[in-house]
Amino acid sequence: MHECRATGCDRRISLKLLMCKVHWAKVPPLLQREVYRTWARGDGVGSPEYAAAVQLAVAAVAEAEGRAA
Repeated sequence: MHECRATGCDRRISLKLLMCKVHWAKVPPLLQREVYRTWARGDGVGSPEYAAAVQLAVAAVAEAEGRAA
């Protein structure tokens, strides 16, 4: 278990997930697909592409909630 990656969220979620269900729903679908695509390439956490996609997803949620990422 780990905390949701969304700014200010302390929900505990499975290690298989990036964000809790509430915050993941705030990530635009195209960006959700990019997170999945970069993870599925096999590089996962260690790839710069995945790290960039995660950063964009976190920023998208922060923007949707009026927060700083």
